[in-house]
Amino acid sequence: MLKNKIYILFAIFTLVGCAYYNTLFNAKKSYDQGIDAIRKSSDPTKTPTAAKRYFETTIEKCWKLIEIYGDNSKYADDALLYIGKSEFYVEKYTQSKIHLQQLLDKYPKSKLKYETQLWLGKSLFKLNESEAASKQLNSVIANSKSAEIRAEAYFELGFYEFENENYAKAQEYFEKALSEKPSDQYKASLQFYLGETYFNQKDHKNAIRQYQKVEKFSPTIDIEYRTQFHLARSYIESGKYQDGYRILSRMLTAPRFAEFVPSIKTAMGEGFEKEGRIQYAVDIYTEVLAENKPSPGTAQASLNLARLYEREFKNLDSAIVYYGLVKAIYNKYDSVEVATAKQLFLTELKDIRDAVNRDERLVYKLENDDYFRDSLYQAQLYDSLKQLAGTPEADSLLNEFRSDSVFFRTDSFYVDIWGDTVWTKEQNEEEQQTTEQQTTENEEGEPILNDPVNLFEEEQQTLNKAEQPQIQKLTPQPATNEVERRKLPEIKEDLMNNRYHIAEYYLLKVENYDSAAHYYREFLSTYEDSILSPKALYSLRFIYSKAGYESPAQVDSLEQLIIEKYPQSIFAKDILSQKGLLDKEEEQDILERQMQSLYIQAENLYFSNRYREAIQAYERVIEVDTTSRWGAKALLAQAWIYERNLNEKDSALAAYEKIKTTYPGAKDIVSYATLKTAAVGKDVGEESIAGADSVEAGGELVDSLGVAGRVDEKKAVSSAGLEQHISANIIEREKILWRRIRGTR
Repeated sequence: MLKNKIYILFAIFTLVGCAYYNTLFNAKKSYDQGIDAIRKSSDPTKTPTAAKRYFETTIEKCWKLIEIYGDNSKYADDALLYIGKSEFYVEKYTQSKIHLQQLLDKYPKSKLKYETQLWLGKSLFKLNESEAASKQLNSVIANSKSAEIRAEAYFELGFYEFENENYAKAQEYFEKALSEKPSDQYKASLQFYLGETYFNQKDHKNAIRQYQKVEKFSPTIDIEYRTQFHLARSYIESGKYQDGYRILSRMLTAPRFAEFVPSIKTAMGEGFEKEGRIQYAVDIYTEVLAENKPSPGTAQASLNLARLYEREFKNLDSAIVYYGLVKAIYNKYDSVEVATAKQLFLTELKDIRDAVNRDERLVYKLENDDYFRDSLYQAQLYDSLKQLAGTPEADSLLNEFRSDSVFFRTDSFYVDIWGDTVWTKEQNEEEQQTTEQQTTENEEGEPILNDPVNLFEEEQQTLNKAEQPQIQKLTPQPATNEVERRKLPEIKEDLMNNRYHIAEYYLLKVENYDSAAHYYREFLSTYEDSILSPKALYSLRFIYSKAGYESPAQVDSLEQLIIEKYPQSIFAKDILSQKGLLDKEEEQDILERQMQSLYIQAENLYFSNRYREAIQAYERVIEVDTTSRWGAKALLAQAWIYERNLNEKDSALAAYEKIKTTYPGAKDIVSYATLKTAAVGKDVGEESIAGADSVEAGGELVDSLGVAGRVDEKKAVSSAGLEQHISANIIEREKILWRRIRGTR
C-alpha cells in the first residue's frame, strides 16, 4: 500500500514538472517564432505585427508560469528574462527595463546575469539613458565568459556610436565584436555596419571591400538587400557605373527583393543622372511612378523628377506637380517636408513669374497691336455698361489672345534660378544629342556585349510608345471669361512690381543672394529711375555687405548713388543715419516711414488672402517699436484676421486683450478692442455676423458678432468718430468694408 502511494506521488510530481517545463518550452517556442519573423522582415527598424503577436504570447505564458509556480521556482529567472526581451521587441522599453532590473535584484547569482545586463543596456539606450546603458554593457564585456554575449555588447556600443555619427569609434567596437568570433549571421551584420561606416563617410573604396565580405556569411534578407544596394551605389559613386548597374539588374530579377523594385530602379536612374544621361533617368523615374507602388523608392523617384524639371529643364509647372506627389505617394518618407516646402516655394515663385509673363504679353499687344488694344478697350467699356445695367459680364477677348501660341513664352525661366547661367534651347538639344551618342563601355573602353544593363535599355527602347508612361508637359489653361479691367499704365505698374518681387523673393524668402542680385540688376537695367529703384539699390548694398559676398567698393558706389540720386528717400537717410550724419528727429521720421512700409507690405499679403504670412508681416511691424501707433494698428489687424478669416477665437481674444495692455495711449483702438473682447468672448454663431462692426443710431452698438448692448456714450466711440478714425488712422474705410463683406461669405 505504501509502495503504491509512493508511485502515485512520483507520478504527480513528474506530471507537474512536465507541465511546468512545457509552459516554459511553449513560451520559448513562441519567442523563437517572433525572432524568425523579424529576420524575414524587410524592415529591421520595426517589429512586424506577426512577430509582436508571438512576443505577446511569450509574455503571457511566462507570467502564467510565475503566477502558478511562484517566483522562487527553478525557471522563474528564465521566464523573467523572456518577459524583458519580449517587451523590448514590442517596444515597451520602460517595462522591459523594470523587469530586467527586477531579475538582477532578485536573482544576483543567476547564470543569466550577463545576458540580462546586455538586454538592460539595450533598453536603456532606447530610453536615451546612454550613460547607464554603457555602464551595463561594459560590465558585460569585462565579466561575461560568453564570447557571443560579449560580441553583442560590443555591437550595441558600436551601433550607438554609429547612430551618433562617431564612425571611427563605431568601427573600433565593430572590429572588437568580430574578434569575439560570433555566429556567421552575426558576422554578416557586423561586416555590413563596418561597410556603412565607410559608406557614410563617402569612402567608397573601403565600403566596397567591406560589403563584399558580407556575402561570405549568412545575412538576413534585410542585410543582404542593403548590402547589395549600397555596394551598387558605391560602385556608381566611384565612377564604375557598369559594375553598379549589373548588381542592380540582378537584384531586379531576384523574387526576394520584389518589394524593393522601386528603390532599385530609382538608384539606377540616379546613376544615369550622375553619368549625364538625363533622358534615361527621366524614363526610368517615369516608369517607377507609373507602377504606382507606395514606397520610399517611388517617392524618391518623384523627388528626383521634380529636381530635374526644376534645375535641368526649367519647367516649374512640372516641378511643382512632382514635388507635391512625394507626400501623396508615401507620406512617411523622410524627405516629405523638404518636398512640401519646395512645392510651396516654387508655387509662389510661379505665381509671380506667371503674372510677369502675362503682363509682358499684355503690354506688348497693347503697344504693338492696334486692333487688340481697341478691342480690349471696347470690351472694357461694354463690360462697365453691362455692370451698370446689372447684366452678366461680357466675355473677355483675352481668351483668344491667351490661346495664341505666338505670344506664349516657353515654360522656362530663361535664367538659371540657382545662379546666372542662361539655358537655351540649342544647349538642351546639344545635351540630348550627346546623351544619345553615349555608348556602354567597360573600363578599358571596349563595348560590353550581352550586358544586363544594355538588355534593360534595349527593352525600354522597344516598348510600345503608346504604352510608355509619358510625362505630360503642363500647359497654361485658358482663363475664365472675365474682362481685363486694368489700363495700360496699371498693367505696366503691376509688371514692374512683380519683376521686383522676384528679386525680393530670393532675397527674403530663401536668402539666395546670387539669384537676388541677378534679378535686382535686371530690374535696375529695365527701370532706371522708378519708385522702387532706390530700394533695389539698397537691397544690392545689403547683399554686398553680407559675409561671403563682401564688396566694399560696390557698397561705397551704391551708397553714393543712393544719396546723390535719391537724397529724400528713407534709404538715403538710413545710410546717413548709420554714418552719424542725421539728427534724432530725422531718425524718428525714418523709423515711422519704415513701419509704414512694413505695414503696407503686410496689408498686401492680407488682400492676397495669404493670412498666415500677413500675421507674420504684421508681427514685424510690432517688433520694430512696441510703443508706436503702427504697432497698435498691426496688432488690431492680427486680431481681425484671427477672428474673421481664420476663425480662431482664442487667438483673436488674446490679441484684443494685448492691445488694451500694450497700447493704452491709442485710446480709439483700445476702445474698439474693448468692445470686440466682450463680443468675441461670448462666441456667438456665424449666423449673426451680417451686421458686423456697425454702430447704430442712439448709442445702440452692434459688434462684429451681432451682439447688441447699450453703451455709455462717454466711453463708446461714436459712429462717425469710429469710421473716421478707422479710415484715417487704423485701416482705410474701403478695406474695412472689403473685410466685412468677406467675413459674411
